[in-house]
Amino acid sequence: MEVTFSDPLQFVALNFGLVSPATLTIEAFTGGIDGTLVGTTGATAVTRPRCDPAEEFCFAEGYATLAGGPFDAIRLSTPTAANEFEIDNLVAVPVPEPSSLVLLGVALVGFGWDRRPRA
Repeated sequence: MEVTFSDPLQFVALNFGLVSPATLTIEAFTGGIDGTLVGTTGATAVTRPRCDPAEEFCFAEGYATLAGGPFDAIRLSTPTAANEFEIDNLVAVPVPEPSSLVLLGVALVGFGWDRRPRA
């Protein structure tokens, strides 16, 4: 599965489920999915301890994160040919805009100036 984001990200996290225990790999790219690979990580899914296949569908679950952007596309894959997985609770943290960082810097300088000793 490939996902492209409209703005660059610095962090992505997600819950995932697989049909059987395996590893989900996340690859991050800058310049789109055909661009430059900038990071990769993997997370292993495990089956819940008290899952009874006779009463419910038991699938392996996991949590994966990838940090260190900027990146604007990710590819999710598993080692199985079918690539059968689900994702949920996708969290994407954008790269802060330079103007936000400048505003934060000016505010910190202002607080420092205000706290200087007075004669």
